[in-house]
Amino acid sequence: NTDFVVNGNTISEPAGDALYLNPSDSARILITNNILTKSGANTLNGIRLKDGSKVNIADNIIKGFDYGIFLEANTDLAGSIVKGNIINDCITYGIRFYAQNLVISNNIMKSNGTDYSAEGGANVSIYYQLDSNRWYNNGISITRGTAAPTAGTWAIGDICWNTSAVAGGSPGWVCTTAGTPGTWKAMANLAG
Repeated sequence: NTDFVVNGNTISEPAGDALYLNPSDSARILITNNILTKSGANTLNGIRLKDGSKVNIADNIIKGFDYGIFLEANTDLAGSIVKGNIINDCITYGIRFYAQNLVISNNIMKSNGTDYSAEGGANVSIYYQLDSNRWYNNGISITRGTAAPTAGTWAIGDICWNTSAVAGGSPGWVCTTAGTPGTWKAMANLAG
């Protein structure tokens, strides 16, 4: 059962947040198949959810806002998921959340200030966020190439898999010092 459904809308250049919901804490919400766009400097959100106990935000296209999706609810969103959205060119954050017990999966993120930001959220799983050739799995960036990255901002523990790996050679590199591009060290060689 769903209490609120927001489906199939096209909202361009809104004067405020494109979609702002402030339902009761027990509301079940489905936000899907919407196209939300904004251009120029702004402090607006594509989707802003103030409260709600279960939310499914899926298959939306969000472009050009300050925050693409802002889950402001500082509550338990057990069973909630944010998946399959395309979030581009958001100034500060692609997805920002305070919520707990949330899954963020299979979103396509491109050219956002920061793809996602957690402010006190607990038990939030982030899987397979894609930005061109870069995936995220619970906060670890994963990319691939024939050498360690020489551009972009990376954190300790980020991984670059070697697309030219051979027996006796390194399968990839791990970022050991955060930075742009940070310091990368080769992984132990594969068996020969």
